[in-house]
Amino acid sequence: CHWVDSDGDEVVLNKTCISGDTRFDATAEARIGDQLYCSLSDAFNNANNNDTIFLLLDVTGTATINISKSIVFEGNGHTVTRNWNGTLFNVSAAASVTFQNTLFAKGSSASNNNSYRTFYLQDYKNAKLTLKNCQSSDYNTLYVGYNDTVNIDGGTFSGTYLAYDNYGN
Repeated sequence: CHWVDSDGDEVVLNKTCISGDTRFDATAEARIGDQLYCSLSDAFNNANNNDTIFLLLDVTGTATINISKSIVFEGNGHTVTRNWNGTLFNVSAAASVTFQNTLFAKGSSASNNNSYRTFYLQDYKNAKLTLKNCQSSDYNTLYVGYNDTVNIDGGTFSGTYLAYDNYGN
């Protein structure tokens, strides 16, 4: 696999990546600008406000990714699978987060339960989530907290719950 950077140079994905303070050779899952990240979590942890994270291949999430900055996530048509009993993306601040061109799925190790979901927008945070041309087959795609906003622009959602909150909405 490879991609072409902004200078037109080909970049091989199996190269040195960053995970925390460690650099090692591995296949990159995501990139921000010209920097490759070996995990989706590392890309989100290292993103600055208003960065765009590009997904480079299909990935399986096994832990919650906390989002507290305004970020654009470009899935490039790849799949992000939630394969445990928990929340995949937790928006925990008054951030404006956009996911586009991404498929979300529930893996075989994940249970069907209202407490487990792809997206969780915490109460009273004034978070804004936009889903553009996304698809989800997760059992419970979205929990919308009080004072949060969700915009859906195209896509297909086929789970049992598209949106769920504790306020009867």
